[in-house]
Amino acid sequence: MSKRSLSHCRSILCLVLLATTSRGATYTDLAAKAKASQESAEKAGARPLVPATQPDAFQAGSGHLQAGGVLFYPDMNQVLLDRPPTCDDVLRRPWIVLAPGETNMLIVAAYSLRRADAVTLWAQILDRNNQPDDHVGVGVRPIIFAPVAQRDRKAYRMQGLWLAESSPVQATQGHLVAWMLRVEAGRKVVPGEYRLTYRVSWENEDPSTAPKDTLRVTVLPINLPEPAQRNYTFGAFCANADFSETQFRQMREHGIQSIMFFWGHYGLKVINDNGRLRLDFTQLDTMVERFRAAGLAGPIVLGLGNDHAGHLERRIAEAFDLPMQPREVREGKEVRLASLEDPRVEQRLIEALTLLFEHAKANSWPEIVILPYDEPTERLMPEYHRMVRLFREHFPKVRLYGVTMNNLALAQQLADADILSTNGDFARIIQFDRQNNKTAWFYGGVAAVQGFGDCRASYGLAKYAYKPDGSWFWSYNYYQADPWNEFDAAVPDSAWVICWPPLQESESSVASVGYEGLRAGVNDVRYAMALEDALKPGKGPDVERIRKQYEAWRQQAQQGRFTAAQAEAARLQMIEWILQLTGKPLPRGLEAVRAAGSPPAATQQARFQEVENEQE
Repeated sequence: MSKRSLSHCRSILCLVLLATTSRGATYTDLAAKAKASQESAEKAGARPLVPATQPDAFQAGSGHLQAGGVLFYPDMNQVLLDRPPTCDDVLRRPWIVLAPGETNMLIVAAYSLRRADAVTLWAQILDRNNQPDDHVGVGVRPIIFAPVAQRDRKAYRMQGLWLAESSPVQATQGHLVAWMLRVEAGRKVVPGEYRLTYRVSWENEDPSTAPKDTLRVTVLPINLPEPAQRNYTFGAFCANADFSETQFRQMREHGIQSIMFFWGHYGLKVINDNGRLRLDFTQLDTMVERFRAAGLAGPIVLGLGNDHAGHLERRIAEAFDLPMQPREVREGKEVRLASLEDPRVEQRLIEALTLLFEHAKANSWPEIVILPYDEPTERLMPEYHRMVRLFREHFPKVRLYGVTMNNLALAQQLADADILSTNGDFARIIQFDRQNNKTAWFYGGVAAVQGFGDCRASYGLAKYAYKPDGSWFWSYNYYQADPWNEFDAAVPDSAWVICWPPLQESESSVASVGYEGLRAGVNDVRYAMALEDALKPGKGPDVERIRKQYEAWRQQAQQGRFTAAQAEAARLQMIEWILQLTGKPLPRGLEAVRAAGSPPAATQQARFQEVENEQE
């Protein structure tokens, strides 16, 4: 590499940032969790995976050694502890583009050339007059590398997983340290050009000699709609709903407005008060109060049963000594249900549900949607139909939710539900939904192991391209056993959840890199909605051209697997279309970036090779 290139590489030693005011887990605490999880992996006999040797690996010079390491922009989908940067990684220069009220993310990493106990990162946003602006800021979250199970838990890779509160981080020679940079534009920010300036210091070195650089930040003159105001629901499937207001606020910040949980896991207590049925609403009242205080719109979906057991009916049967169905195995699972054909069971169900809905109305709860049974087509269709009949007769205004999975034939079996929740066969099922006046909620697995880009694509435009009424994901917090041990259950937690439980009661959930990708996916949909708004009032050849191009994009996005690179390209294209339709100038360089097809961070996944564990 030429001296000029080396000099240029040093000039973009990127980094970052000051702590924000939100409270969360510390770097020290999460690093200890990661170390314990790695010890569990090794005890389980799992072998480490490291990236294959990169043929174009960047060759550091003496200046980088003096600085402490090589700083670069890694693949946002896989930030790996022991993947050295390539020349492209080091030379890449992100451009941060966002709208008022939006948060945009960027990952910056340093490949450590020497050990350090305290690597400190600082940054600020400056306006054209080289002054800070109260309406646009930057925050940092150190990324914690933790083992992520691979190959049926026989191996693991050290992946950038959790986000900690801002603080100095430790650096080990030959390993990465990394941060998620979050640029936040307030709703009152003046659109235009800003600059992100930053420096990084190993140990307590003289700040005047620390590497420095500046990144371009552009705030767009675009108003992004709120999906909930367009009746588009971003939701999360939860194991329970025992969340603090802080956790609910964190959900809202990431675009989540609705939750679904199984009532049998949380908030359900049936009481036999001398023959009178009562429900203890203490837990639910607390949850709903926090939910509303955090500003979530709802609805709240209560699951009365899963795919082999009824929760509410069994609690009632237990409390009033009512008959249960004989246990039998159906399609590989033992079913546990009350005798719904017994009029005494049905009457008690009606009493309980009446109490629930009257209490919800009296206390101004958000809409309550009912899931009679999860995935009933697996083995509970007779009971499902009985439950639907009960609701239609006694609670006709309550919306019922049916899980169709990925099969049109299953959706047709659940045609008596109001909301159909689908995780595949989207094109055919959305057509069925529209023909039958159903609310269409699409869902999929969105988990931390997928990283930033895949979570973004899956939760956002991959679903919205079909124009459903909402996007949901599995799961928020369905931990299999110890959430901090990747190897103590059949399914690794990183493949099952997007967040980890707070370490202190008043803290937010421990966010993952993938959780920030989920936020980006929500914002992608907001750009699509802004484009649709811009298309509504317009007429003329340009409007028709863009309308046809947008429709062509939607059809193309439905073909095959929708990727992070496609999501980034789609957002840039939508920005260009919106500005054209609203008669506003394009930011300098937007067309060139779009034409080059070069998003701010790489999306190509790294290859792996298996090695013996050589980590300290």
